[in-house]
Amino acid sequence: MPLIKSRKVVMLGYPTVGKSSLAQQFMLKEFPKVYVPTIEQSWNTKITVDGEEFELNVVDTAGVNQYTLLPSIHFVNIHGFIVVYSVSCVQSFIIASLLRSVLIDRIGIGPTPVLIVGNKSDVPKESRKVPTIEGEKLAEAWGAAFIEVTATDPEQSKEIFVRMIQEIDRVDKAQCQGTSSRPNTSKASKPSTSKPSTSRSSAASSSSSSSSSSSSSSPKSFISRCLFM
Repeated sequence: MPLIKSRKVVMLGYPTVGKSSLAQQFMLKEFPKVYVPTIEQSWNTKITVDGEEFELNVVDTAGVNQYTLLPSIHFVNIHGFIVVYSVSCVQSFIIASLLRSVLIDRIGIGPTPVLIVGNKSDVPKESRKVPTIEGEKLAEAWGAAFIEVTATDPEQSKEIFVRMIQEIDRVDKAQCQGTSSRPNTSKASKPSTSKPSTSRSSAASSSSSSSSSSSSSSPKSFISRCLFM
């Protein structure tokens, strides 16, 4: 009987972005009707990904802002990080973008499995404040994976943790083989009405590279525009 692999991941993000809702939807198959601020909660379950069974430990942290000091325990013996923002809240996207420097400060520069999640993708068009392309650009800048979901959908909530485990496995294999640790866009899932919008970051095509090189297309420029609106 093959050994069951263990994976421990940490969910980070601004308050009210839906970290707990995503975890609860996946673990308990229910969407919380009342918002209760999370202090910290740990979830454990078994999940099968690509034919392999995993023991998954998910640490759902309290909401963070620019003044939050994250405990060092959240960066020890962790396999991957899920960074969540709400597509209806620019401030949550700004905080998500700042977490990169926190990760570098705590665990150093190097291949780190990260999945950036844009939650609440089902909000009305007029309520969306962060375009999908900005999340994709942020993921590309980080060398991270990216996905947009809604916590109201059980399958989309599950997809987050499947993608996180796949990202951990991809980074581990890249390190062992001495190849690039950046996600491969050729394997990215295509958005559809029944599946969450997903993307894997990379150098992409020459046309996207030229557009991302301009100041107007970088995540920082989007954040700057929002700060001065």
